[in-house]
Amino acid sequence: MRGQTPKACAAMPLAAGAARNLAQFFAPNGPHHEQEGELGTPKTPTSAEKNGGSHKSDISDPMWRTVTAKRAFLDPNAFYPDVEITDSSILDAVLNTTYEPSRSWSEICTTNLGTPPEPGSFVEFVHQHEIHFGVVLREPYARFNRYHNRMIVLTLHNDLVKVYPQDITFCMHRVLDGAEIRRHEILINRFNESYDARARLVQILHQFMALIAAHKHLVSHALKACHSNVASDEKASPVCLSDIAVFVSALDPSAAFSRALPSYFHQSALLMAIYLEMCTDPSRWMVPGCIPSERTTNLSFCASSNTLAPPPLLFAAPVPVLDDVSKFMHLDKKHMAAFSSFLESLIQSPIKYDDLVLQFGIWDAARFKSALKAMMYAIIYPHPHLLHKLSTMPVFGAASGAAGASAVSSESITKLLNAIGLYDNPQNALTDPFMSAGIFGRVKKLSLIASSTKDLDTSSVHHSASVEAKKRSSKITFPIYGPPDSFSMTPSHTFFSGSIPTWPFPWKRSTPAGF
Repeated sequence: MRGQTPKACAAMPLAAGAARNLAQFFAPNGPHHEQEGELGTPKTPTSAEKNGGSHKSDISDPMWRTVTAKRAFLDPNAFYPDVEITDSSILDAVLNTTYEPSRSWSEICTTNLGTPPEPGSFVEFVHQHEIHFGVVLREPYARFNRYHNRMIVLTLHNDLVKVYPQDITFCMHRVLDGAEIRRHEILINRFNESYDARARLVQILHQFMALIAAHKHLVSHALKACHSNVASDEKASPVCLSDIAVFVSALDPSAAFSRALPSYFHQSALLMAIYLEMCTDPSRWMVPGCIPSERTTNLSFCASSNTLAPPPLLFAAPVPVLDDVSKFMHLDKKHMAAFSSFLESLIQSPIKYDDLVLQFGIWDAARFKSALKAMMYAIIYPHPHLLHKLSTMPVFGAASGAAGASAVSSESITKLLNAIGLYDNPQNALTDPFMSAGIFGRVKKLSLIASSTKDLDTSSVHHSASVEAKKRSSKITFPIYGPPDSFSMTPSHTFFSGSIPTWPFPWKRSTPAGF
């Protein structure tokens, strides 16, 4: 430093480092922040960076990231720890910082989708290839600017993380009072991890996860009944989270949900419990948002966007897919070994595509057809449950030279189906994996795969389209013995009795009590 003696300069590294951390915490999200983990913590270098970083310039190119291989499915249930509530007064603190329960699930979901996350919002997001959950402490500074478009989130693990809105997979708007959170000055005391208000807020997050765990047991059976009502016989059907919440509540004639949802905090926990249950069941539901991707639309390119989080995409798997995947998941070790041996024999002695169709259609391999269909489905929806089941087959380890689940991925399954002469064969040189998986329509009986719509059962597709159009134009009905008291199933399409309050909802407390 100019004007300082060497001795004086040597005495200042600690103070300078602290000042640098302070400046970087509130500094714009410059390129140097892209290599950080938690705030102020340098990211561990990758193997490529340790070996000279020969690909660093290519990876930093936004166009390079659009052609990378398909990411693995991230099941949120695998990343959430078992929480422990150490303070029984936490729930009282929650009721003092949240809202009265809303009478409309549609109102809640619309607000979650159309409103940027604000302080007090709960968000699930992808960070360093893992799923995290936390509460927003500070919203992004600006829109359409990658250097200012990150919010600060306090996670379940008591970490402060900067998060892009495009990395959010599920958002619940203003579950807690943002003004109450700001009043406790958690960010000002950000370097004190044991700060009392920060520790209490982490305990509130743990309380939220405990409520989710309790709700998941209640919604598990209801979601199966819901799928049987919304699923199509031919193709994947888009579903709305608010409609599913209405259905789940309507299937509870004892009104247990009404008693268990005394606040907006509890309603948000139920919505996330439904979402997590859908993520854990690959046979009935498809949640593409769990597959991390570079969201490059006209509103979002290279992490520059407005502050809206991407909407959760939810689909009900077709009934044939449910049947095939369920049969596959219940196969015992003996049948899995037999299926693996059959695939190995096809690799060693390939047969023509027509003979392959006959093998899986009417000959010896007909008993393996459901397992084959499940493999095709796993290519487009690589859920960990499916990949783990496939990893028990020795054929994947033999084909890739690896063992276990690491040998199974969308790419390895595709290579295996190519090796047996099914995918990209001379008769179907450009196999479409999505059509072949059966989510766009039934594949014709004389074909195992599809390369275009001509390989789909046209009559079934037309029938499915007419049925879906009729569903969209008609009122949803529920096969229940009697609706709860809070519902009014009338022809006027009003699902809730009484007036619907506008956002924000009235406060639960009369005076700020804090947490």
